[in-house]
Amino acid sequence: MERTQLNLVPFSKAICSDSVRTMMLKMGYPVEVMGCDAWISSKRLMEDSISILLLDTEVIQSVALRDHLGKDNRPLAFGIVDDNKISDAFNLFDLCDDFTTWPCHEQELVCRLERLSNSEKLENCASPQPDLEYAEFTGLNLLGKSPRFAQALNLIKKMARCDAAVLIEGETGTGKEVTARAIHYLSARRDHPFVPVNCGAIPDNLLENELFGHEKGAYTDAKYAQVGLIAEANGGTLFLDEIDSLSPKAQVTLLRFLQDQQYRSLGAKRYSQADVRIMAATNANLRKNVDAGLFREDLYFRINILSMTLPPLRERFGDIAILAEKFVANCRECYKQGDKYLHKNALQWLESYSWPGNVRELENTIHRMFLLSDAQAITHCNSNTEGQERRSSLTDRRMSKLFNMSFNDAKSHTIHEFEKAFLNWIINQTHGNVSMAAKIAGKERRALGKLLKKYNITYSRQNY
Repeated sequence: MERTQLNLVPFSKAICSDSVRTMMLKMGYPVEVMGCDAWISSKRLMEDSISILLLDTEVIQSVALRDHLGKDNRPLAFGIVDDNKISDAFNLFDLCDDFTTWPCHEQELVCRLERLSNSEKLENCASPQPDLEYAEFTGLNLLGKSPRFAQALNLIKKMARCDAAVLIEGETGTGKEVTARAIHYLSARRDHPFVPVNCGAIPDNLLENELFGHEKGAYTDAKYAQVGLIAEANGGTLFLDEIDSLSPKAQVTLLRFLQDQQYRSLGAKRYSQADVRIMAATNANLRKNVDAGLFREDLYFRINILSMTLPPLRERFGDIAILAEKFVANCRECYKQGDKYLHKNALQWLESYSWPGNVRELENTIHRMFLLSDAQAITHCNSNTEGQERRSSLTDRRMSKLFNMSFNDAKSHTIHEFEKAFLNWIINQTHGNVSMAAKIAGKERRALGKLLKKYNITYSRQNY
């Protein structure tokens, strides 16, 4: 089968050009090896025989090459990134139509090159490839046009072009799973499964069974064979939510799989090979957990090849109105009440609130406001749920108490309350390990011990 002629630019030593060329020829692609300077000077940019240009992070440093790739009449560009240099790959993102890591599976390379070969851009290289429209992100449940959110959308587009592991961090309710799904459905794996896993919901003794599955008769109650989550995600994406909640034993189990993506089902005699992209999410500071010894550093580096932190809703200026109107529209469709709408007073109240629960809290609030409103116009009065009133009342009482004190007394009282709450929290987080708690708090162990004694906080070291 005759395929598109490719032009192979010299690769760095880390990516063996002979190996790439051999794989291309095996797939039926005729390959021409030519240096980037020679290619530019030969003025062969418009020749039909050269349709896809292969690049890597080293040759992309050529200023002349970058200038040519910035023009409208350039060929398609496909990037190949050394797996050990993925952090440098962002230089390729804006100039390449697609890219993969090296070494890679032959099937993946075939799939990506075929997609490029059959694209509309190949038929008319003079037309620049448009960016993804905002409507496409709306279809993936990503709404917003604020500068902070636009940066996140740009990162999502870039991350969808490769298969590297992704770590998504952000506060609760910022949309980490929605983001992971968007990366998946914008990638070449879109036709394969997206399998979410709540790491905090799987007990240690069931982790291997859930991930790897089991054969019939593997244990007493194993009357039937069961496919694991990794096998279900084969060809697609495995999303590990709340990865910070994994126990040390579970972290070792996951790390062993991530090293070569091989696993053995319980009771099986042979290992199986998986082809899954790993994405993970956490609302904790995972780097801080690593420094405190709560999370394995080697596992952290495995899942943190590409990373992004989602902005909280309070930093997405202008997006609250967009999201609120969308949620109201969803409610109108769901409850068949097409005459209800947000009053401007309600919108003002929504935009003045800090939203500690982020988008999820906003959606739930809009839902309550919609259902509790008897009028067509939904006003902010409808949002005064019992929980919000209780929190507001408690805050008012606390502030009233402080305002009846002198400045110094109020300051001392506030510090006292904070220290007590913080110490209780940190000693619970470390299961009574004072040394670890001191490390996280950035204090000497003796000083932290004195504070614990001062506030009469008892603790006992627990083994986990």
